[in-house]
This record gives sequence, structure tokens and C-alpha cells, in this order.
Amino acid sequence: MSIIEKLLGCLPASRDSIRKLNEKLDCLNREEELEHIRADISKCLKLTRDIKDEVHHSHQDIQKIRNEVHHSHQDIQKVRDELHHSHQNIQKVKDEVHDNNLRIKKISGVAGKAHNAADEAVWGLVFRDAISHSRWLENRSFYPGRWAVGYQFLYVLYRVLNEAKPKSILELGLGQSTHMITQYVAFEPAVCHRVVEHDREWITFFGREHKLSDCTEIVHLNLIREALLDDPGVLVYENFRSLADRKYDFISVDAPFGGDANIYARVDVLKLIPEYLESSFVIMVDDVNRQGEYNAVKLIETTLKEHGIAYEEGVYKGNKETRIITSEDNKFLCTL
Repeated sequence: MSIIEKLLGCLPASRDSIRKLNEKLDCLNREEELEHIRADISKCLKLTRDIKDEVHHSHQDIQKIRNEVHHSHQDIQKVRDELHHSHQNIQKVKDEVHDNNLRIKKISGVAGKAHNAADEAVWGLVFRDAISHSRWLENRSFYPGRWAVGYQFLYVLYRVLNEAKPKSILELGLGQSTHMITQYVAFEPAVCHRVVEHDREWITFFGREHKLSDCTEIVHLNLIREALLDDPGVLVYENFRSLADRKYDFISVDAPFGGDANIYARVDVLKLIPEYLESSFVIMVDDVNRQGEYNAVKLIETTLKEHGIAYEEGVYKGNKETRIITSEDNKFLCTL
């Protein structure tokens, strides 16, 4: 048998051996792969356990946080409750303060009225003393208060007439002041006295009750409303300019009505400044405790300043407030 034949005869056995060897190698490779797989699985299992542990710890931390949040909510609720009670207490205090302020306001109002009434009573005594020996004021019965002028006005009016001795008088509003001025006019020579009044019935009644001097002229002017600066409806005398035919050294302002004024009241006198105001003058305005009259006085002062007219101002308070504005030569009338 030749070598080739022998080799050929061995081929099947060799192939079988090779196959077996390959199978063994395959098994070995699978084992290694399996070992690697096992190692990977082991790692995965360990990682899974670690993750589970972390998740477990996380759940514990989360639970702790939940507990803390729960306690925080409880604390917040307690704070809210405390704030609510605090707000309730603050509101109670505010209500008490408000009630106390109302009481104080009422007490202050009563005290203010009592103070004004006391001042009015003192002015009454001062006025009675001042006129007790008057040479020209014979009828000394006066009825001040309410719509009429007060004692402080009557006192200052008497001093103006008795000491400044005006010669050209314009009086806005017929009443108690007229009762005094007409007696002065009847006594003093060459005095012109003009009274402006809107109520015809009151003019008739007053003329029956009081003796008027021939030098006293009562002028009837109706009331209208007209615009002035930022006030669209100021109550004024119609045709007031008709009185601008002479100069006045004394102007008494107690009309028109000012109680319902929007911004300004009793502003007619502005139409006479400066052309029809003597260089030596006195202007008296009653009820300046009201805003409308107060604003009017400020306009008078502004007008005087704009025309370079020096002046002095005085304030007299009783139940009402009277302002007096004078030229500098009559400034003593501001501190009576």
C-alpha cells in the first residue's frame, strides 16, 4: 500500500479528530463566553443590588423629606394661624383706634365749639365795654350769631369806624353791621355809605325796623353764578360793576351766601381792586373759617401783591372767624 493510500485512509479519522477538536474548542469558547457572561451577570446583579440599596436609601430619604415637609406644613399652618390671629388682633386694635379717633374727633369738636363759644362770650364783653361810652352809637341792641356777624366782627367794626373814621363805605350784606354803620354815618359828616343786598323783602323789613341816614344807600342786586379761575359757579352779585363809580376806604364783606361754595365765596370785592380802593383802606371779611371765604381772602391778598399794594392782615376768632386786611397806616386795626 502506497503512502498516498495510507494518507487517504487516514483522512476520515483525521477529519473526525479535527471535528472533535473543533467541537472541544467550541465548547471551550462557549465556556469562556459563559464565564464572561456570568461575570457580567454577576456585575449586573451587584449593580442591581447597589441600585436597590440606593433606591431603598432614596426612599428612606424621600420619606424623611416627606416627613420634614409634613412638619413644615404643620409649622407653616401654625404660622398662618398665628398670623390670622395677629391680623384679627391688629384689626381689633385698628377698630379700637378708629373708635378712639372718632371719640377724640367728637370731643375735639365739642371742645372747639366750647372754646369758640368762650371766645365769643369774651368778645361780647369786650364789645359791650368798648361801646359803653360811645358818642355816636346810641342804639346798642345787637343780635349777633347764626347768619349774622359775631361779636368779634362787631367789636372790630366799631374800632374801625370809631378810630379809622372811613368816609366811603361799601357794605356787602344788610344786617347787624348795617345797624352800627348807619349810626356812625348819621353822626359823622360827609360819609357815603352804600349797602348791597339781594333780598327785597329783607330790605323792606330792615327799613321799617331801623332808621337809615340820608347818606346810606341800599342797592338791590340779584345773585348769579359766574366762573372764576378753576371754580365754574361762584355766587356773585349781578351788575356789581355798577358800584365802581367811586373809591372806597372801607369794605365790609358778609355776603353773598358762602356756605355751599365750591371753591370761592364772596369774591365781588376783587372787581374793585385796585382802581376803586383808596390808598388808605380797610377790608373786613366774615366767615373765613369756611374754605370759600378763606380762598377769597387769599385771592384778595394775591391781587394786592400783584399791584404792589402793601397791606397787613389780622385774624379775630369767635364762633366765626373774621379777617381784616388794611393798608399799612391802619395796621393797628390788625392787633386789637
